[in-house]
Amino acid sequence: MTDTIAKIRNRLVNAISDYNMLQDGDDVMVAVSGGIDSSVLFSLLIEIQRRAPFRFSLRPVLVDHGFPGSETSHFAEWIKQQGHKLTILKCDTYQIAKQNLKEGKSPCQICSRLRRGVLYAHAVEKGISKIALGHNRDDFNETLLLNVFYSGKLASMPPIYKASDNQNVVIRPLCYLAKNQIRLYAETLNAPIIENQFCRDIPNNSRYLIRNLLAKLEKDNPKISGNMLAAQSNILPSQLMDRNHWDFDTDS
Repeated sequence: MTDTIAKIRNRLVNAISDYNMLQDGDDVMVAVSGGIDSSVLFSLLIEIQRRAPFRFSLRPVLVDHGFPGSETSHFAEWIKQQGHKLTILKCDTYQIAKQNLKEGKSPCQICSRLRRGVLYAHAVEKGISKIALGHNRDDFNETLLLNVFYSGKLASMPPIYKASDNQNVVIRPLCYLAKNQIRLYAETLNAPIIENQFCRDIPNNSRYLIRNLLAKLEKDNPKISGNMLAAQSNILPSQLMDRNHWDFDTDS
């Protein structure tokens, strides 16, 4: 298990290094949700912080969406045990989503947009230099297929990008790690989970459909997820149909 944990940590370090996610003096807001991914991200960043050859600070921040049954006190206590204080930002996403959600549709887009706005505003107010999100390899691959199947575009998630407000920089250090690796690491943390049934109760959620599809494909070919992530950094414009990236009139 010790070797496996070390490999997981090394994958995070590789992602941070490959995409130059952190620099000396960074004040990093870690967007924690009380879920497995962001809790693992926060724990790994604490480890990296202790070993890094440069200094950066960490600020765990949680957006409380007001979902029924969501309890944050146990999670806040766990954060305290890690030597940090949890900042909780209130956003009545639950009521807004309920009022604007069409029947049978997922609230994910509404919740994501509201959460992003709250986090961005807080980061600007506090002068935070980076916002770390807990998206993993599976999220990258699912987003790629969601865009292809439902939006007609070839796009996924960048591991680091400057937000459209031109003020916030977002990083995704878990981009090289699969969900099953994150779950394995989470077993060592004993971090409490903040349950949210609201999203899970929505039928025909497109992301879950894509997730199930990939799970079925991986039973026959376990390399699919790794290959999909590799493809996102191995793009051949001449083998696609986008005239914005290849001049079909003059190039051959």
